[in-house]
Order: sequence, then C-alpha cells, then structure tokens
Amino acid sequence: MTRSAARQQCQRLKCLQFFPSEPAAIKELVGVLEKTCSDTDHAREVVASLIETMTVCPTPAEIRRVARERQRQQVTARERCPICHGTGFELYWYLVTPRPGKDSHWEIVDEEQAAALRAKGVGYEVGKQSLVEAVRQCSCRNGKAN
Repeated sequence: MTRSAARQQCQRLKCLQFFPSEPAAIKELVGVLEKTCSDTDHAREVVASLIETMTVCPTPAEIRRVARERQRQQVTARERCPICHGTGFELYWYLVTPRPGKDSHWEIVDEEQAAALRAKGVGYEVGKQSLVEAVRQCSCRNGKAN
C-alpha cells in the first residue's frame, strides 16, 4: 500500500462530517490506512464501509477496526482457493535428471505425475533422478497480494 494511494482513499472521507482540516490529523488518517491496509483494494473497501456506516469522520482506531474486519473477510474468501488453500503459494514439482558432464535437466511435473514418481520410489537423492518440491505464487488474489 503506497502513501499516495492511502492519501487518495483518505480524501474520499471528506464527505463525512468533521473531516479534519489540520494537516497533521489528515496525515495521521493517511498513515493508519497505509499501515493497516494490505493493498489499494483493501483500503478502498475499508473507506467504502466507513462511508456507508458513519456520518462523521472516523478516528484512527475506527479505521483500524474496520480494516481488521475487512482483512478477516478477505482471508475467509482467500481460503476458498482450491489451489493454494489461502496461503498464496502453489506447490509444484521438478523432476531432476542428472546428465554426466552437463547441467542436470529440470522438468516441471504435475501433482499426478509427482505422485506416480513417488510411488515408484523416486525421491531426492544426489546423483540420481530426483523429485524436488518447490513453491510459486498462486494466481489467486491472495497470491497476487504477496
């Protein structure tokens, strides 16, 4: 979350009564959004919720409370990802085949192929064909947030 994105979201709160006129107070609200929101979408959701439910400008504590509530809602939605199960990281495997006098050949295999190779006794052994587990960012919203 960048400061300029937090500042932009904070400006949306001007529609509420008693929005601060002091630069230091506005800076405090911007700082809270910047620190408590994971990304611009999260900040947008927090500010939208505040505007929908409040008539006066929120305090930093109120912003933090709504940000935590929205974060929990995002996490619950993220846990529904069938690939990463909410972690943001996808597990994948390499089949590593050593080649004498050359670099080893690395080939990505899918979960089904990896299970079949493990059933045949392929594991991780230096100098022999091996199966290596790795992780990469998932393409879901949680993975993109990492």
